[in-house]
Amino acid sequence: NNRVAFLHTELPKRPHLVLPRLGYMSWAHSTASGKVLLAHLSKSELDRVLAGELEAMTPYTITDPDRLTEKLAVIREQGWALANQESALGLGCIAVPIKDALDRCVGAISVSRPIDEIKANMEEIKNDLLTAANRISQLPKAAILK
Repeated sequence: NNRVAFLHTELPKRPHLVLPRLGYMSWAHSTASGKVLLAHLSKSELDRVLAGELEAMTPYTITDPDRLTEKLAVIREQGWALANQESALGLGCIAVPIKDALDRCVGAISVSRPIDEIKANMEEIKNDLLTAANRISQLPKAAILK
């Protein structure tokens, strides 16, 4: 389906925004983590998602299936996703895939901040996320599930 669950969240000491809680569900097409996951679905799985409604969370949410498909191809190629106020006005998010030993996307890790902070620090955030995802991807499955 077109939903993404947040399995772990960490808040800064002084959060600027209300962020998702553990178990929070959101539309995958409106979040950076969700778009990373959608970008790695098989064509038949993605077609099933795109056949459903792509609800607009903000005026910036991509709701056109063709435009979303193009965006997902770029995300798959570049290895990361940006959500620019697509799930909440003022909120930005960068996400990267977590992959298993067979190079399959099994999850995503992301950082959400006010969009101005995301844009000002995009390269640093992206590189830190890629490093963290690579480390997580190297862990044995049992260590990740603990």
